[in-house]
Amino acid sequence: MFQDCFIAARVLEAQFEVDEKRIGCMGMSQGAGLSIWLGAHCPVIKAIACDRPFLGGMPVTLSKTAYRYPLKELVDLMEAIPFGRERVMHTLSYFDTLNQATRCHIPTQISRGLKDPACRPETVDAIFQAVIAVEKNLVTYDWGHDWHPDMVVNNRDWLLGNL
Repeated sequence: MFQDCFIAARVLEAQFEVDEKRIGCMGMSQGAGLSIWLGAHCPVIKAIACDRPFLGGMPVTLSKTAYRYPLKELVDLMEAIPFGRERVMHTLSYFDTLNQATRCHIPTQISRGLKDPACRPETVDAIFQAVIAVEKNLVTYDWGHDWHPDMVVNNRDWLLGNL
């Protein structure tokens, strides 16, 4: 998926009607995680807005009770195969958004939901702290893992102010 996003950014950059110096990226959950990956590795992307980035801080996330999928699916797998926890955690370490955030140096806005069971506030905080961008902003919603009405405006304003 990351490769597809990277290619899509390059295709967008090549369009004559696009200002290649003002390409941003935003997403929620897995899309937010992919936005951080793009911010870390794709020179086309100049600013990102990420709402509740998923697949970050997985050792902490999976040490707590998982109530919904896809986290529950990972817990089920860990319980079903030999050395499941070790194998799953080793594999996930390569794809942890927290690790990619340490390479993200472009303007970054991240939001967290205080009631989010999938992208827990403490893991989102860790991702935010790991981002090495000079310009970064953390937005907090008293919300779960759902679309908040203020997200579009907050993300638009952040991206317009940083592109």
